Amino acid sequence: QIDRLNSGLNLATKYGDVDIKNFSDDFESFNLKTNDTDVTLHFTDDKYYKLNIITDKETEVYYSAEIENITSEKLEGEEKLIQVTCQTGSDKSKTVPLEINSRGGNLSLKLK
Repeated sequence: QIDRLNSGLNLATKYGDVDIKNFSDDFESFNLKTNDTDVTLHFTDDKYYKLNIITDKETEVYYSAEIENITSEKLEGEEKLIQVTCQTGSDKSKTVPLEINSRGGNLSLKLK
Protein backbone atom coordinates (compact mmCIF):
# COMPACT_ATOMS: atom_id res chain seq x y z
CA GLN A 1 0.00 0.00 0.00
CA ILE A 2 1.24 3.47 -0.90
CA ASP A 3 -0.52 6.28 0.96
CA ARG A 4 0.72 9.15 -1.23
CA LEU A 5 2.83 9.35 -4.40
CA ASN A 6 4.83 12.57 -4.43
CA SER A 7 6.62 12.88 -7.78
CA GLY A 8 6.61 9.77 -9.96
CA LEU A 9 6.43 6.01 -10.13
CA ASN A 10 8.14 3.51 -12.40
CA LEU A 11 7.31 0.02 -11.13
CA ALA A 12 7.25 -3.53 -12.51
CA THR A 13 5.60 -6.28 -10.44
CA LYS A 14 4.92 -9.99 -10.56
CA TYR A 15 2.20 -11.23 -8.21
CA GLY A 16 0.86 -9.48 -5.14
CA ASP A 17 -1.11 -6.28 -4.65
CA VAL A 18 -0.53 -2.58 -5.33
CA ASP A 19 -2.83 -0.06 -3.64
CA ILE A 20 -2.20 3.65 -4.25
CA LYS A 21 -4.33 5.89 -2.06
CA ASN A 22 -3.38 9.40 -3.24
CA PHE A 23 -1.41 11.41 -5.81
CA SER A 24 0.25 14.66 -4.70
CA ASP A 25 -0.17 17.94 -6.58
CA ASP A 26 3.47 17.64 -7.73
CA PHE A 27 3.00 14.19 -9.24
CA GLU A 28 4.35 14.02 -12.81
CA SER A 29 4.70 10.46 -14.14
CA PHE A 30 3.27 7.01 -13.57
CA ASN A 31 4.45 3.90 -15.38
CA LEU A 32 3.24 0.58 -14.01
CA LYS A 33 3.85 -2.84 -15.57
CA THR A 34 2.21 -5.79 -13.81
CA ASN A 35 1.95 -9.56 -14.15
CA ASP A 36 -0.71 -11.36 -12.13
CA THR A 37 -1.01 -8.40 -9.76
CA ASP A 38 -4.12 -6.80 -8.27
CA VAL A 39 -3.93 -3.01 -8.56
CA THR A 40 -6.20 -0.44 -6.90
CA LEU A 41 -5.86 3.26 -7.74
CA HIS A 42 -7.80 5.90 -5.79
CA PHE A 43 -8.55 9.20 -7.57
CA THR A 44 -9.82 12.53 -6.26
CA ASP A 45 -11.79 15.09 -8.24
CA ASP A 46 -9.32 17.93 -7.55
CA LYS A 47 -6.93 16.68 -10.27
CA TYR A 48 -7.34 15.49 -13.84
CA TYR A 49 -6.19 11.93 -14.52
CA LYS A 50 -5.45 10.72 -18.02
CA LEU A 51 -5.12 6.94 -18.17
CA ASN A 52 -3.68 4.80 -20.94
CA ILE A 53 -4.01 1.11 -20.09
CA ILE A 54 -2.90 -1.94 -22.07
CA THR A 55 -4.34 -5.25 -20.81
CA ASP A 56 -4.74 -8.81 -21.94
CA LYS A 57 -7.93 -10.86 -21.85
CA GLU A 58 -6.96 -12.26 -18.43
CA THR A 59 -7.04 -8.84 -16.73
CA GLU A 60 -10.29 -7.68 -15.13
CA VAL A 61 -10.80 -3.89 -15.10
CA TYR A 62 -13.24 -2.41 -12.55
CA TYR A 63 -14.11 1.25 -12.16
CA SER A 64 -16.38 3.55 -10.15
CA ALA A 65 -19.59 4.59 -11.87
CA GLU A 66 -18.48 8.22 -11.62
CA ILE A 67 -15.53 7.60 -13.96
CA GLU A 68 -16.73 8.39 -17.45
CA ASN A 69 -15.34 8.53 -20.99
CA ILE A 70 -13.89 5.03 -20.85
CA THR A 71 -13.10 3.57 -24.25
CA SER A 72 -11.55 0.27 -25.20
CA GLU A 73 -10.33 -1.22 -28.44
CA LYS A 74 -8.66 -4.45 -29.43
CA LEU A 75 -5.10 -4.06 -30.61
CA GLU A 76 -3.85 -6.02 -33.59
CA GLY A 77 -1.29 -8.72 -32.95
CA GLU A 78 -0.90 -12.22 -31.61
CA GLU A 79 -1.17 -11.27 -27.94
CA LYS A 80 -4.83 -10.16 -28.24
CA LEU A 81 -4.28 -7.02 -26.19
CA ILE A 82 -6.86 -4.35 -25.35
CA GLN A 83 -6.18 -0.64 -24.98
CA VAL A 84 -8.35 1.17 -22.44
CA THR A 85 -8.31 4.95 -22.16
CA CYS A 86 -10.18 7.27 -19.85
CA GLN A 87 -10.02 10.63 -18.15
CA THR A 88 -11.48 11.64 -14.84
CA GLY A 89 -11.34 14.64 -12.54
CA SER A 90 -12.17 18.29 -12.95
CA ASP A 91 -9.02 20.41 -12.64
CA LYS A 92 -7.22 20.13 -15.99
CA SER A 93 -4.43 22.42 -14.77
CA LYS A 94 -3.23 19.50 -12.61
CA THR A 95 -3.08 16.66 -15.16
CA VAL A 96 -1.74 13.33 -13.92
CA PRO A 97 -0.78 11.00 -16.81
CA LEU A 98 -0.86 7.28 -15.99
CA GLU A 99 0.57 4.50 -18.18
CA ILE A 100 -0.41 0.98 -17.13
CA ASN A 101 0.53 -2.30 -18.80
CA SER A 102 -1.21 -5.22 -17.09
CA ARG A 103 -1.16 -8.96 -17.76
CA GLY A 104 -3.48 -10.94 -15.51
CA GLY A 105 -4.87 -9.84 -12.17
CA ASN A 106 -7.38 -7.09 -11.45
CA LEU A 107 -7.24 -3.34 -12.02
CA SER A 108 -9.62 -1.24 -9.90
CA LEU A 109 -10.09 2.48 -10.57
CA LYS A 110 -11.90 4.25 -7.72
CA LEU A 111 -13.05 7.86 -7.51
CA LYS A 112 -13.16 9.09 -3.88
